[in-house]
Amino acid sequence: MVLIEQIIAVAVFFQTIELLQLKPIWSNQGIWSFDVLKKEYQYAPAVIRILMESVLKERYFSFLLILRLLASMIVFFYPDPAVLLFLLASTLLISVRWRGTFNGGSDFMTLIVLSGLSVAALFKAHADIVKACLWYIALQSCSSYFVSGITKLKRKNWRTGAALTGFAKETIYETSALFLFLEKQPFMRLLISWFILIFELTFPLVLIIPALFPFYIGFAFVFHMANFYVFGLNRFLFAWVATYPAIYYCTSFKLQ
Repeated sequence: MVLIEQIIAVAVFFQTIELLQLKPIWSNQGIWSFDVLKKEYQYAPAVIRILMESVLKERYFSFLLILRLLASMIVFFYPDPAVLLFLLASTLLISVRWRGTFNGGSDFMTLIVLSGLSVAALFKAHADIVKACLWYIALQSCSSYFVSGITKLKRKNWRTGAALTGFAKETIYETSALFLFLEKQPFMRLLISWFILIFELTFPLVLIIPALFPFYIGFAFVFHMANFYVFGLNRFLFAWVATYPAIYYCTSFKLQ
């Protein structure tokens, strides 16, 4: 549990730094300004409108992010239930501010981990509840890989390997050596594509066959590291790695 708390604290820390750096996008002008957002709550009860304005208006939102940054550092060293609940609440408020998750699946997985940790921290004296929270995090993580695999399998460009070339072309670098390699090696492109598909579709097997855990988690870590390096997707790396200790616990779980 402690390891999960520390990794998700690192994830939240970097997520918050990113949002603070993007302040010009959500401050004062443009579609992300609060003046635009508040119109969506014009028919909400007065107490909701006041709450939204008190938290999500530009100058208050900056303060919320700074508090979130400090809270993530506190959780890393001292995972108090109140601080974990604040991280969960602030993450939900940030999703409201962006009319949904800012970075899709990674923010959703952050919410899953924080909600599981918050409940476990509140009921830490109840071993069964803590175990249930760990299973909740593990099952959500495993199902995310499976659903991703199903989604890819339905797409012809993934079944033929063409999707990999498209992704490799859209890197954070001007020239992608990976793109050039995949462009010239259609067989390798197809092989890697199907390896990813099979890996994601069969990932839940780690909960049934514990011996598979090192191989699946090892590849998953390398996979997310590669995405981090090639595409700059640091959010996915930390959010999913935070779930791995829960998966390890569940693979080691024995019915009494």
